[in-house]
Amino acid sequence: MVKPIRLSTENFLLFSVMIFAAGMRLWNVDSWTFTNDELSALNRLNFDSINNLLRDGVSIDAHPLGTQLFLYLWTKLFGISEAAIRIPFVALSLISTYGIYKIGKTWVHEHLGIIAATIFAGLGYTITYSILARPYAMGTFAFVLVLWTWTNLIKKQLNIPFLGYFGFSISLALCAYTHYFAGLTAGFVFLIGFLFLRKNQRKPYIFSGLGACFLFLPHVSIFIKQYQQSNGGTAWLGIPENTAILDFLFYGLNESWLLISSLIVMLLIRTFVFKKQKASKLSLFGVTIFALASCFSLAYSNYVAPIFQYSILSFAFIGLILSIADLIYFPGIKIHTIQTGFLILILIISTFITNDFRIESRFGTFEKIALCIKSWEKNSDDIIHVSSINHRNYLNYYFNKHGITPEVINLKLKFDDSGKRDMQELAQLIDKHQGAYFSYSKSTLPCRNEVNQLIKTKFPHEYGGFAGENCESTLFGRGTDNKNYLYRSQLKTTKGGDSTYMYHHTFPWKALNIKEKPENCQLAIVGESNLDKLNEVVIVVEVRRDGTPITVNGETFWTGSDMSYFVSTPKSWNSCVSVIDLPKELNADDEIHLYIYNPKNTLIQLRNYEIKLFKK
Repeated sequence: MVKPIRLSTENFLLFSVMIFAAGMRLWNVDSWTFTNDELSALNRLNFDSINNLLRDGVSIDAHPLGTQLFLYLWTKLFGISEAAIRIPFVALSLISTYGIYKIGKTWVHEHLGIIAATIFAGLGYTITYSILARPYAMGTFAFVLVLWTWTNLIKKQLNIPFLGYFGFSISLALCAYTHYFAGLTAGFVFLIGFLFLRKNQRKPYIFSGLGACFLFLPHVSIFIKQYQQSNGGTAWLGIPENTAILDFLFYGLNESWLLISSLIVMLLIRTFVFKKQKASKLSLFGVTIFALASCFSLAYSNYVAPIFQYSILSFAFIGLILSIADLIYFPGIKIHTIQTGFLILILIISTFITNDFRIESRFGTFEKIALCIKSWEKNSDDIIHVSSINHRNYLNYYFNKHGITPEVINLKLKFDDSGKRDMQELAQLIDKHQGAYFSYSKSTLPCRNEVNQLIKTKFPHEYGGFAGENCESTLFGRGTDNKNYLYRSQLKTTKGGDSTYMYHHTFPWKALNIKEKPENCQLAIVGESNLDKLNEVVIVVEVRRDGTPITVNGETFWTGSDMSYFVSTPKSWNSCVSVIDLPKELNADDEIHLYIYNPKNTLIQLRNYEIKLFKK
C-alpha cells in the first residue's frame, strides 16, 4: 500500500518556494524579447548537420558545445519562438532550485535548504540567468548537480559507492561541456573536497576527477581553437575596476538596500536570539568557492586577458547563497515559516518594484527597434534606415515575427578601424540621402557617441523613438533642432597656437551655469571642415584644473575625435563631430578646453562650429 505524502510545514514551504520560483520565471515568458547573445546563438543554428554546427556554429563562439547542441536539437522539434526556447532553461532552473534545497538540507537542516532555495528563486540576478537561452541555466544545473553528488560523497554512506563517484564524474564533465567557467568552478569544488574526504575515499575520488577529464577529451580541440582565436579572453571586455566584486555583490542582491538590510537584520536575530545555533562548515565552503572563482576571474582579467563579467560568477554565486542561508536561517518551525514568507515578500518588492526587473533593461532590445521601424515604414519612399548591431539577422527575427521586410543598412559604428570605415560610410549616406527622414537604431553593440549628432547635421529634427539601456531607435528629419540643450553656443574659428594649427576655446564650468551633475552630461562639438590633405587632424576636449589636465581613474582626461572618421575626400566640406561623456570629477572652477590638434600643419577651413551640452 502506497503511503500518502505527508503535507508537513516544511513540505508546504518547499511547495510554496517552488511555486514562487516558477512564477518569478514564467510570468510573461513569451514576451521577454531575445537578447543579442540569444539571437547570436539562434543565428548559428542554420546548419544541415551536427558536424557543420560544431565547425561553424560552436568553434567560432567562446562557449562549449553543450547549450548550442541542445538548442540545435530542441529547435528542430519545437521551433524558435521565445516561449518554446526558454521553457527548457526555466525548467532546469526550477530543478536547480530544488537541488539547492536538498544540498542545504543534507549539509545542515531543511530550514537552511528552504532559505537558500528562496533566495535563489527570487533574486533578479539568478532569475535573469535562469531565463536566458544561454549556457548559464544549464551550467547552473550542472554545477548544482556537482554540489549534490559531491555532498552525497562527503555527507552520506552510499549503498553503491561506485554510482556516487560515477555520478560526480559525469556532473564535473557536464559543467565543462556547458560553460568553461562552470567547469573551472566545479574544479575548485573538486579540490576543496580533499579537505573533507575520509582516507578510504581518496583513490576513487581521484579517479572520478580523472574520469571527468577523460570525458572532456573529445572537446579539447574545440576549446584550443576557441582559445586561440579569442586570445584567451573576451575582446570587448575591459580590465575590471578595483571595486568590481563589491559592485557585483550589490548587483547580485538586487541593488536593494531593503533586501541587504533585511538579510543583516536576520543575521543579527540569528546571532543574538538563537545563540545555540552555530554556523556550519557549509558557510565557509560557500564563501571559499565564491572567493576562489572571483579572485581567479580578476587575476586572469588583469594579467592574461579580460574575462570578468557578472554572468561567469553565476555558478559560484550559489555557494554564496548557501553561505548566507547558513548564517541567517531560523531554527524554530513557526518563526522559520514567518522568515520564509517575509523573505519572499522582500524579494518580490526588491526584484520587480524597486529594481524594475526587465531583461531588456539589462541587455538591450531588438523587438522595440523592429516595431519602431515598422511604424516608420509608411514613409518608406522618403526614409533610410540605418542600424548598428552585431548582425543584421538579429533584426530579421523580429521583422519576420511582425510581418515586415524593410531595407535596413547595418553599419558597425564601433571604436576600431572597421568602425572608422563604417562611420565614413554613414557620413556619405547622410550627405547623399535626399529624403525627409533618417532613422538610426542600435542595440548591445558599443557605438561611437558621435553618431546621433552627425545625423543631426543634416536631419536635426527628432520625431521620436525610444532610448533604453544600451539600445535606442530614433527617427530624424529635416527642419529645426528640437532637442533640449543645457547649453549651446557658436564657436569662433580664429587661428591660434604655435607649433600646431589650432582653434582654441576655453569654457569655465561654472560660467556655463549648468545645474545638472557633470557625469550625466555629454558635450558635443559640431561643425564643418575642409582639409587640404587627409592627415592626422583631431578635435580635442580636455579638462584643466589650475592649468593642469585633470586625471580620471589614474589617467589624464584627454578625448579626441579624429576627423578622418568623417572626411573621406580632401578639399571638400564635411561635417565633423566630437561627443564626449564629461567626467564626474568636475569642479566649479575647472576649465573645458576645446581645440584642433593638427601636428602636420594641414591647411584647414572651419565653419558653422558650435558647442552643445545635453543630458545623456
